[in-house]
Amino acid sequence: MKYFLGFLFAAVVAVGQEARFETATGTNTISIADFESGELISVLITNSSTVNVGYPHYVKAVKDGYSFVMKSSGSYRNPNGGGSDVSSGVGDIIRGPATYSLLDYSSAQGFTIRITPVSFPPNQTLIVPPGTNSVQVSMESSTNLVNWATATNGVYGSPETVRFFRMKMTNLQP
Repeated sequence: MKYFLGFLFAAVVAVGQEARFETATGTNTISIADFESGELISVLITNSSTVNVGYPHYVKAVKDGYSFVMKSSGSYRNPNGGGSDVSSGVGDIIRGPATYSLLDYSSAQGFTIRITPVSFPPNQTLIVPPGTNSVQVSMESSTNLVNWATATNGVYGSPETVRFFRMKMTNLQP
């Protein structure tokens, strides 16, 4: 028996889609997974004569072997003296996997990252639910939505022709 399961939405996708905040201090790092994105929210500095208050501070993000410097906005000294100052992030977002840490030359003591699950397009997901007998999954392609042919992974595209794709599941056991 053949059946077509057209990009099924799973209720599981909706679970756990909220952002969380993580803070690292000193030489600690924050790592995010490939299904998450990270945004620099704030950098903590202490009021002392060695801190460049009013200047930005930096956090390093490493992704795929490349280092990116994320700059905070300038911070402002606490008018009452003492304590700590916080400078805000400027909205740089990096998709994981990535690792965040303070730069060696930064005078900051810590930083906070907002970690958000990357939204995933449920209408582009084919799911084989538990308890399903063996199925064969194949990709098909069409230029007219009427005639479909088996397609393989590869590079597709033409300036003159539109191409549609679908996933097909064939039940292998009755």
